[in-house]
Amino acid sequence: FSQEFLSDNTFNGFQGEISQRLGYLEVPLELKYKLLDRKLSVNVMGGLSALFLTDNSIAVTNNTSKLELGEDDNFNSFNQSANFGLGIDYLFTDQLGITVEPMFKYQLNALKENTADFKPFNVGIYSGITYRF
Repeated sequence: FSQEFLSDNTFNGFQGEISQRLGYLEVPLELKYKLLDRKLSVNVMGGLSALFLTDNSIAVTNNTSKLELGEDDNFNSFNQSANFGLGIDYLFTDQLGITVEPMFKYQLNALKENTADFKPFNVGIYSGITYRF
């Protein structure tokens, strides 16, 4: 944290939990290969994403108040991720179906200086309804 927070007794008597918030805008480029193409389809997916940092804040909060501390300047404003996942599609009819896609995304250069050997990644399950016309 900056020296001003350490020297002017900002934390004097303030107890709470520290939290960090990061937000990214993701632009993916992925390829999908169908392993099984029936009413129930199975796909393998892979690709890259460009990630643009949109939210970076650190705060100390308790039940009654919130103390904003600023940003963590060790995060790059632009980084990439390598993506891999599986997709399961089920068609109810020729036009209507559902999709479930568990994905693993490994961020390649999220930090400017990685002194703690931090390796950020995301695991998510994407789902949706498909309509073909």
